[in-house]
Amino acid sequence: MTDKLRGIEQRYGEIEARLAANETYEDPDLVSRLNKEQRELEPLVTAYRSWCKAEEDLRGAEALLSDPDFKDLAQEEMAKAREELERLEQLIRELLLPRDPNDDKNVIVEIRAGVGGEESALFAHSLTRMYTMYAEKRGWKVEVNSVSETELGGVKDISLTISGDGAYSRLKFESGVHRVQRVPETESGGRIHTSTATVAVLPIDITGRPVYVGFDMSAKIDLTSITFVIPVLDGERVIYWIHSHSFVPNRAKLRERTSKDKAPYDLWERQGYITCTDSEIVDQSAVMAYVLEYVRVHNLKIVSLCFDPANASKLMMDLDKEGYDVQEVYQSVKSLNEATQGFREQVYAGNVRYERNPVLNFSMANAVVRSSGGLIKIDKDKARKRIDPVDSTLCGFKLAMYHTFGRKTFDLQKWAAQDW
Repeated sequence: MTDKLRGIEQRYGEIEARLAANETYEDPDLVSRLNKEQRELEPLVTAYRSWCKAEEDLRGAEALLSDPDFKDLAQEEMAKAREELERLEQLIRELLLPRDPNDDKNVIVEIRAGVGGEESALFAHSLTRMYTMYAEKRGWKVEVNSVSETELGGVKDISLTISGDGAYSRLKFESGVHRVQRVPETESGGRIHTSTATVAVLPIDITGRPVYVGFDMSAKIDLTSITFVIPVLDGERVIYWIHSHSFVPNRAKLRERTSKDKAPYDLWERQGYITCTDSEIVDQSAVMAYVLEYVRVHNLKIVSLCFDPANASKLMMDLDKEGYDVQEVYQSVKSLNEATQGFREQVYAGNVRYERNPVLNFSMANAVVRSSGGLIKIDKDKARKRIDPVDSTLCGFKLAMYHTFGRKTFDLQKWAAQDW
């Protein structure tokens, strides 16, 4: 074990040397990887160095045993050193155990009221405050994805995204049913009630995943929206991770949309959910630059770029020439019926996760379901309502819902042709 620890300490020293070299910072991705590895090794290296110091103290105390004047002091120091060595050895064994690969990931925390009626909803609210305060104390970022509240301030269900170093490692054991027994505020007779709430903690990991990108390109001053739909295999089910972003041509058009739609587009632009491309109409090259940068940062693998051909024909031809798989997805009832039904089913099943985005939330609130001949499609209830992020989401989801994860298929003809 000592040889392994020396090797880890040596690697830690190599990382420190590389991070001290100026040329390392020419590659931001390398710097990020080295910093991450350094953070992972630091607790183990610190424990190993403390163990070496404790062992040195033990040898020094043993050397004083032969001196009668220092014998009592030496015995006391030896006992302290042995106790410290024992503690550090146990710590090192724990640190050497294989780490959960999800430990450093951000998480989605879902809290739902269970048995107990209104008191259960109040308990779910208390759990929400507890996790929020804990996250803030550790310097993590907390965002509310969705929430359903009761009239008395309880929480029927809430979805939080918690981002920060080691979020999953600290919260993963919170999953399950939580129970409380107390006299509720709504109880006049002083009886003790038992209430429950369920907590689910899901790690977020989209790095290296396949992605389908849906586009809804504007003609003039409408929003241009893109949605990254990332299918993630979670056991036997598929989780769809959604990231949406929108664009407007310039700040004059932004103010115009803010006035007409009675929505805080200017605030959303400052918060980073909307990008102004500083052009007469939305600069499609800026849209693609955003797509490629998001793909690069998360090391995603583009499967298909999905467009409604309206206002995007030239961009589609250019991307096709560059070797991308470009798919036409018309915004018609016939084209989007299956995607609309499938997306709705996945939302109801709890299989859709998304990064908080008020523009997408606003668009979802504007959307209505239209039916025609047994087919359905998402549409807006009034001409001036914006649902562009919803359109781009369904555009990408239409192909993402059929994504396969490399499962082997059964070849019946090959099986039948075997020599029996």
